[in-house]
Amino acid sequence: MSETRTGSPSERLRDTALVNLALQRDPSFIVRVMHELSRSLENFPSIMSCKDIASNENVLAVNGVAPKIIDYHVGSLAAIKVVVDDIRVSMPWACLPYADVMLSLFRGFFPKLFSPNALYSFLEANTERSLLAGNPSSWFTEDRLAGAHRTLVDLKEAVESMWGVKFPKLTFKFGPVIQQDFLASASAYDDMIVVHPSAPFSQYWPGIGVFTMTRLLLQKQFPKISERFKDQLAILSVRAVIGDALQSPGACFDILSHHPVDHAQYQIERISKDLNLCGDFDYKLLHMFPESSFEENYNLDMIAALVMFLIDDNLDERDLFARVSASSAGYRQFDLNFMLFQKALVYLEKIGFLKHDGENNSIIVEGDAEFKKRRSVT
Repeated sequence: MSETRTGSPSERLRDTALVNLALQRDPSFIVRVMHELSRSLENFPSIMSCKDIASNENVLAVNGVAPKIIDYHVGSLAAIKVVVDDIRVSMPWACLPYADVMLSLFRGFFPKLFSPNALYSFLEANTERSLLAGNPSSWFTEDRLAGAHRTLVDLKEAVESMWGVKFPKLTFKFGPVIQQDFLASASAYDDMIVVHPSAPFSQYWPGIGVFTMTRLLLQKQFPKISERFKDQLAILSVRAVIGDALQSPGACFDILSHHPVDHAQYQIERISKDLNLCGDFDYKLLHMFPESSFEENYNLDMIAALVMFLIDDNLDERDLFARVSASSAGYRQFDLNFMLFQKALVYLEKIGFLKHDGENNSIIVEGDAEFKKRRSVT
């Protein structure tokens, strides 16, 4: 990947952050951005060299935002990974909810939490130190992006082999992603996967690449499958291809992390064979997934993660719900209603994080030592 006339890789990373922030103002702007990416011959083009993008009113509006906002967006994933690696031994149960909440940094700000507890304050301080210590030039190099591109090409072949079908055409680019997508966007019109340039430096790599390309393959080859099953099959494919569960909110990490890899491969083999023969499959093969949609799973993961950082011992249920309602987190906003909130509490009680006292309408936090014993792995 050769360097363009308009700047270094770090400058192009900053431009990517600017465009992603502009997309928060006007999501429809992505059509113009995707078109420009598809026209470029480079894997990591300088999209600001396009006058239509550089002069767009939304780009101009965010061009003067405080540098800290851009720094959060650019360095967030690398900083999160540093903290996750630091706490994995001592607090493995906190890794996933911590990362879920801190993904707000990808939107340009620290999570806005109402009445955070000591656990969140500790992790927030560690994240800020990691961000301040980070220097894009120290971890972000174009050579590593070239390696990530080769990984995507290899994973494409693995996905095609597993599903028994091939992409007629598929290209990979690094650049801004659609606002509602997480680190990677698929364009069926352009036969293109766009990966945010910071994605390969995160704990979500390379699973997020497998998920996105599998989702695109299913959309193009088997469009009649419901959206919920396409999401579940893409999540299951991550486990089958790379042997790890996708550590992103909504991706059923708790279920897939304990799901045998060889069984995931067997399920995909059975399902792909049936789809290629008759266009349908036995849905009982996906029995381990909840009946909820990807969207609802995302909402539940975000609510449960927030509860960990907002709860105090013997807190009234209504007060805790108000705290969650007043907070903001995640790589995109989540929907909240009292039914989802109660489902999140049931999940946290099931894993031993809290106890719900229905008679007194209060929530009791389990002892830290007991919780660590029950949640010895993420």
